[in-house]
Parts: sequence; structure tokens; C-alpha cells
Amino acid sequence: MVGADPERVAELRELARRAFAPAKEAQPAGLLSKLGPIFRRVPAAPVIPATQPEPRDVEILLAGAYVPPDRIGATWRVLEALVQATAWGSTRMGLTAAQLDDLDFALARGGVSAAVGLRHLLT
Repeated sequence: MVGADPERVAELRELARRAFAPAKEAQPAGLLSKLGPIFRRVPAAPVIPATQPEPRDVEILLAGAYVPPDRIGATWRVLEALVQATAWGSTRMGLTAAQLDDLDFALARGGVSAAVGLRHLLT
């Protein structure tokens, strides 16, 4: 995905667009909505969090270009969304420290090397 092949770029762009499309705001109803811009937020001044991906973040990632330090969080979110969209599947587990150790031990008993154990990878 970083420096993607030209034939996959359009597909990855579309996946990112769907993942980060702005939510549709409900149309206001009633008499107050007809009074005009006094009670409405200015559409030209949206509040965007620093980690909200922008189209340029997608382009930087797909081109494999330098990511500015202030856009690293947003670029990671793009990468995470693209991996999740193209992966065969995923699993999330909330584990305590003891449960993580138990899982690591079970993996080691099954033949997984300690060099690629979960605790080792997380540290």
C-alpha cells in the first residue's frame, strides 16, 4: 500500500474515500431552521481533528512519499483503514496482562518461537 502499484491505486483510493467519507448531517426541521444563518454553523469553517485523514494523506501514502510529522496520526489511520478493508479477516481481543501471558505461553507450547511472541512484539 505504501508506494502502491499503479493498477491498485484507484481501488485503494476508493476504499479510503468510503472509510473516511463525511457523515451526512440531518436536515433541520421546524420553524427555527427557516430563520436562516443566524442559528447555523458556518459550513466553510469545519472543525477537523489533527488525526482526521485528508485526501492528501491518502495520496502521500499511496505514492510512498515523505509524511510530514504533523500528519503521521492521520496517515496511520489511512493505513489501518486500507489494511482492514483489504484483509481477509481480523480479530480483536481485549486482554489483561495475565491473559496476554497465558496466550503467549500457549503459543510457545504450540511451537511459536519466543522471538515472535506477542509480548516480545508489543515491547
